Amino acid sequence: MRLVLTFVFALVLHLAFGWAATPLAAFVGGYAAGGKGGRLGAAALVLSWGALVVFAFFAGGAAFGRMSDLLAGILGGLPGVVAVVLALVVAAALGALGGIAGAATRQVTGGQAVIANQTI
Repeated sequence: MRLVLTFVFALVLHLAFGWAATPLAAFVGGYAAGGKGGRLGAAALVLSWGALVVFAFFAGGAAFGRMSDLLAGILGGLPGVVAVVLALVVAAALGALGGIAGAATRQVTGGQAVIANQTI
């Protein structure tokens, strides 16, 4: 259930604020998951970014192929799929780091959320 909630939160953040906001979802998921925060964050971000890639593929058609070919060409003439895989690797790294940060924050705070000097 944590994976689904973190996935949906990451998707909402991505659509509302852009890709740079998605590690916040991994952080929150990592805080909730504790010791498995890195894996949860990585999985959630890969799933959310992957869902957006699949949507772009079906909605964009030929434009998606041209875009991925262009990005792969910038990377040295590699096949277009490399750009997609590289994006998912970046998502996994950002998710893992966000999840690890969330899990570490949970450990430091003892699992207590503190907002405005009041424990929740």
